[in-house]
Amino acid sequence: MTDRGERLHQEKRKKAKMRKILKGFILPGHNSENLLSPRSVGLAAHTPHPCSGRCCGNPRCHCKGKDKLTLQELKEIERERE
Repeated sequence: MTDRGERLHQEKRKKAKMRKILKGFILPGHNSENLLSPRSVGLAAHTPHPCSGRCCGNPRCHCKGKDKLTLQELKEIERERE
C-alpha cells in the first residue's frame, strides 16, 4: 500500500505534466483561463484519454464484419488457413 504522501506527490506530478501539455495547445493571443483552470487540469490528469470514438476506441464496438477483428486475430485466422 502506498501512503497518502506518495499518492499526493503522484497526483501533483501528473497535474504538472498535464498543465505543461495543455500549455502547448494554447495559441498566442487566446484566452487560456478555461483550458488551464485547476478543474480542467485535474480532469485531464485523471482522464487523459476521454475519447472512445471510432478512431480511438475498441474496433469491436465501432466496426462491422471482418473489420471488427483486431490485427492479432486477423493474423491468427490467416495462419490457420495456410
